Order: sequence, then C-alpha cells, then structure tokens
Amino acid sequence: IDQLKAWAPDVIDLFKRLSDTGCCEFLAETDFHSLSFLYSREEFIEQIEAQTQRMQDLFGQTPTVFRNTELTYNNDVAHFINEIKNPDGSRRFKGMICEGVDPTPCTALPRPATGRSCVRTGRTSRSRCCSRTTSCRTTSPSASATRAGRSGL
Repeated sequence: IDQLKAWAPDVIDLFKRLSDTGCCEFLAETDFHSLSFLYSREEFIEQIEAQTQRMQDLFGQTPTVFRNTELTYNNDVAHFINEIKNPDGSRRFKGMICEGVDPTPCTALPRPATGRSCVRTGRTSRSRCCSRTTSCRTTSPSASATRAGRSGL
C-alpha cells in the first residue's frame, strides 16, 4: 500500500472504486509483510490491527479473511487466528488463505528399479518422481502404455 501511494496513487483510487462496488473484499495480513508470528504474538497482533485499520481508512472495509505472509501456514497460526476476537466476542476472521505442505510426499520415497515408471508422471528415472501425498504407485512401461491406450509400445 505504501509503495502504491508513493509510486502509483491512481491504483489506490481504482481500488477505492472497486471497493465501492461491493464486489470485492480486501484481505487482512501483517502490516509489514513480516514473519512476526514466529517471534512475537504481540507484534503479530499489532501488525494485523495496523493493516486492518489501513484497509478501513482507505477502502471502508474490515477484512474478514486472513492471509499470512507468503501464505505460510501451520496449525499454530491457524489456531491463533481462529482465537482472535472482535470487541463483541465474535470471531474476527471467517477464514484464512494459506498454502500447505505435503507431510509425506512420494518425493521422499526411493524410486523403483530402472525400467518401471511412475503412474502419475510417467518418469522412469531413478530420481524422485512426483509430489503425491501417498506412496507412488509404479508399473512397468508396457502397463503404463496400455493404461494410456497406447498398447504395443
């Protein structure tokens, strides 16, 4: 927002017009796009409140969905965000936009022996194959070709 104000204030005006339509919502996040949650819950709350105030002042909206810096997520952040309350005691946020991490991707599993391929990617190298969260199923090259409708390859 600071950079838009300094270098492209017309964009702020466009966002205001967009807000006036009632067809968009602005997200809450930390004011400095920081990882303050990892170091200070107090600083984290202060930054969320500062950024929320900025959205209210500029666009007349109070964000109801939280977006953490770089979409980082863990259960502690989700629980903490869920426990933030409005002055009336209701939950401050309806949701959180985040990016997850597969806890046990098949990239952590060894590849099958040479001559076999990953069903999902078709790769036959001995390197890691794909990012499935379950064990990678493998099959022989001819079986993969049959499944793909290319029997005889």
